[in-house]
Amino acid sequence: MQQHYINVTKKHKLTADEFYEKDSLQTVTVAQHNYKMKTITHYTLYKVMENLQAMITETTYEQDPTASSYFIRLANTHADIVSLYYGNFENEYFSLRTVEKIMFKHVEFYGEEGFIQHAVKNTALEKYFADENFDYSDYLSN
Repeated sequence: MQQHYINVTKKHKLTADEFYEKDSLQTVTVAQHNYKMKTITHYTLYKVMENLQAMITETTYEQDPTASSYFIRLANTHADIVSLYYGNFENEYFSLRTVEKIMFKHVEFYGEEGFIQHAVKNTALEKYFADENFDYSDYLSN
């Protein structure tokens, strides 16, 4: 099971101000197991959550099932991100792998993953997901 809470070494501890304002993607050393993992900060996840909420607000209902599936995908992804964020609010960092899994959890077909670029816009994850080295096929199997 993927670890959501990350107990980092003192070197990576965030100050009170950084906790609410630092938007970053970095590799930290996990204290109890002495291994490195890619993480995002508490604030980065919050910004993703805000972006998803804004995307939902901008979505209009239509009788077209394609539009409704887009709205449902956004709403479900937002709900999962909100659950991760508030369920682990005291965390300074969140596992990048956990966030990736949530972002792709409700994507059923190739081409539907485009909303992710908007969800991570103006965050430390924007370049990460736009990078040509990021392989969406790791998550998309159909």
